[in-house]
Amino acid sequence: MSGESQDLEFLLASLVQPDKRQIRKAVDALIALAPQQPDLANRLEALLAAAAEENRWPIAYILGTLSHPSSLCLEALLAALDSNDPDIRWAITLLLGRLGKSNPLLVERLLDLGHNGTPQQRRMVIYCLRETDPSAAVFWRAVQGAVQDAEPLVRVAAVTSIKLCPVPERESVDLLIGILQRDPDSRVQCAAAIALAHLRDPVDAIRAALDEALHSGNPQLQKACAAALESMRKKEPVPPTR
Repeated sequence: MSGESQDLEFLLASLVQPDKRQIRKAVDALIALAPQQPDLANRLEALLAAAAEENRWPIAYILGTLSHPSSLCLEALLAALDSNDPDIRWAITLLLGRLGKSNPLLVERLLDLGHNGTPQQRRMVIYCLRETDPSAAVFWRAVQGAVQDAEPLVRVAAVTSIKLCPVPERESVDLLIGILQRDPDSRVQCAAAIALAHLRDPVDAIRAALDEALHSGNPQLQKACAAALESMRKKEPVPPTR
């Protein structure tokens, strides 16, 4: 076996061992080698089919960067959105966001996962769709559903994305004020307070809602509202001097 073949076999074997640092090195090296290895995609597809579920994400990640991913590859990437490792989740999220730009079927699969996936997957779906196209109407529909999710962190992901949605700003403000006033979880309320500081129409309604929440009995919410009001104050135009 030539040295080049040995290197390739070593890299492929590195994809299914537990050391994340070695896995990342192998992923980068295999992506770089792909133009000189025309059969690499087929090798990886076979490796993906045989790998245990917990070992599939790096193989699927490489395949997702090389060519149009197979159904098996996409399912492995979607499953990895439930990883306990945030680095893995975010790497997969960015990749799925890019893939979704040219793959409407993947967007549909993400929307389905946003309803039927685990709490972690439902949260990451919002970020995937945000990476795909935050100006798309489908993203607004996903956010509308996610702000009613039973899991608070899914609602936080949706709240922090509302300012990017393709709707009139007043509609976003109304939704965020309702969340600020009525959501049962203070983390979601705090996210809504901070999100409101990025919007301006109608500014009086935003200030009134933040002022009201500022006098709540929750120290975290009070801090978030104070920060939001201060952020708005700093954005106010300076009156001309005479």
